[in-house]
Order: sequence, then structure tokens, then C-alpha cells
Amino acid sequence: MPTAKSDKAEKADQTQKLFEEGNKLYNQGKIEAALGVYEDVLKADPDFVKAWNNKGLALYGLRNYGEARKALETAVKINPSLAAPWHNLGMVLLALDQPREALKAFDVALGIAPKYPEALCNKGNALYLIWQMDKHRESPGIYEEILNTTSDYETEYEDGLKEALEAYGEALKIKPDYAGAWYAKGVVLLDICHYDEALEAYNEALRIRPDFEDAWHNKGATLWHMHELDEAEKCFKKARELRDASAQ
Repeated sequence: MPTAKSDKAEKADQTQKLFEEGNKLYNQGKIEAALGVYEDVLKADPDFVKAWNNKGLALYGLRNYGEARKALETAVKINPSLAAPWHNLGMVLLALDQPREALKAFDVALGIAPKYPEALCNKGNALYLIWQMDKHRESPGIYEEILNTTSDYETEYEDGLKEALEAYGEALKIKPDYAGAWYAKGVVLLDICHYDEALEAYNEALRIRPDFEDAWHNKGATLWHMHELDEAEKCFKKARELRDASAQ
């Protein structure tokens, strides 16, 4: 006769298998189907923290950021000692234009897992967005000022981004082939008019991911600022080709 203990173990095994089926669908890009499976898992086990985490990721992929936030807040409430749900909550908060709250979530994730390259990179993104918000608040016409006073801009504002650049640097020490971190570093360097360094960062991103449309576009923008107009146009053309291919 089956015991209560064996019934419980069998139920847990079935729930785990269902969760893995959801992950398989998610990895195949079938996000809505995966979401349905994660919800079935949570009906069977409302405390399955990884299912809450992955439900949050699926909702994030579907751009349902409000519900994604609820799912990930549930995950960190059930088990606050896991780094991944904190990191993913930070990503959702970035998407909701709440970089200060996102930064707190990334810091919690890094307190749990200090060598978490994605959390380091996204911490850099949060710091960069906070810097942008603060500078727009202080001076709404800052980008017009940059065009006329580049050297003053570099001197006055570069210090505010050092922590972001350090975060990208730490991420790349851990994961040198992290194209997203090279790209993000390039965005900051382009913004502070360090064109040679920005170009190096975009080249690294494209060496790793030759089909990185945004990196091609920003490389073109960097070359345009460096007055390399023919090379810039080649990059813009490549970005357009990749965008058109993606649309098809």
C-alpha cells in the first residue's frame, strides 16, 4: 500500500517533470505555452520558487512587466537567498523605468552571488540610467550643451559614470565573451564622447556576436562622430540588413 510519504514524493517528481517541460518550451521560444505550464506547476505547488522565477521571466519576455514583477516579488519572498530572482526582478524594474529600485535588487543579487556577470552588467545599466535621469532633471538641454561643449562635458560629468563602467569591467573579467556587457560599455563611452574606447567596445561585441544589430548601429554612430563617414554608412547599412532580416 502506498504511504503518504511516497505519494508526496511522487507528486513532487511529477511537478518537477512538468516544470522541466515548461523550461523546454521556454528555451524553444514558445513563451506563452511555457507560461501556461509554469502556472500549472504553481497550482500543484504554490511554493515552487523556481516556477515563480520562470513565470516572471516568461511574463517579462511577453512584456507584461506588472505581472512579471508580482511573480518575481513572490519568488524572493518565498526564498530571499536565491540570486537569480533578485536579478530578474531588477531587470523588470529597469523595464518599468525604476532604475533606483532595480539597483537595490541587483545589489541584493550580488550580495548573494558576487561573481554574477549579468547582475554586474545590469547594475551598470541601472547606474547609467540613474545618471541620465539626474542629468536631465538638472539640465533638460544637456545633449544640446554636449554638442557645443564636448570637453567641458567630459570633465564635468564623466565621474558620475565611473561606477557603471567599473561594473561592466567586473562583468567582463568574469565573462570576457559577454557581448551585452561590451555593448553596454560602448553605450556609456559613446555618451561621454570617448569615441576610440567606445569603438573598441563595439568591435568586441561584434566579434562575439556578428549579428548584433544595435552594436552595428552604435558603431556607425561612433564612426560618424569620428568623421569616418564612409565606414559609418557601412555599419548603418549592416544594421538595416539585420533589422530587415529579423522583421522577415
